[in-house]
Amino acid sequence: MASAKLTFLHTVNNFAVVGLLITPMVVNYWRGTWGLMDQFLLPQDLIYSPWVSVAIGIPLLLLLNLLQSPLRRLVGRIDSCVLQHACHILYIYVHGFANVNHWRGVWKLLDGYAGINVPSVIVCTVLAIAVKTVMRTLYNLLAPPILVATDFRPTTEPRSPRRVPGEPDTDGQCTRKDCQRCVADIVMDDMVQQSITQ
Repeated sequence: MASAKLTFLHTVNNFAVVGLLITPMVVNYWRGTWGLMDQFLLPQDLIYSPWVSVAIGIPLLLLLNLLQSPLRRLVGRIDSCVLQHACHILYIYVHGFANVNHWRGVWKLLDGYAGINVPSVIVCTVLAIAVKTVMRTLYNLLAPPILVATDFRPTTEPRSPRRVPGEPDTDGQCTRKDCQRCVADIVMDDMVQQSITQ
């Protein structure tokens, strides 16, 4: 009985931290970065600004994912734990910046081309859920407050999740399969981003 009570209290505590601290801070980061892009990235041009965000987000995400293993090895050679952690934080920040630009671009393009109306939202949502279900990637709809990851692991090497587990060849060269994984992740992310939050 004590174990069930302890598990319950632990669950409530975790949810409180996630719901009251982590999730609002994630939203703050996304809102702030999105707002900066709205202010400084062609603010008067409602057509080109989203396209520029997509042009920032997709290549940067692809590059970060393709370079993930070489960067991990490079950072692993650094003797200073503080410098390793600083590199990890920089990697996360740049990855977050790319994610926000990707989301912003796709979101604003969908708003601009598909409109903000009930039929558009229904089509986006149903299409995203159907495709993600077929691809067995529906889990990717989760984000804070449901899914939370921490920065600290036994190592502080840069790492981002992939749809299909795998590493580049041992010589550090990215394979065609790595490229296909990254492109598939980016394309599927595009298809679902608008429908998640509508």
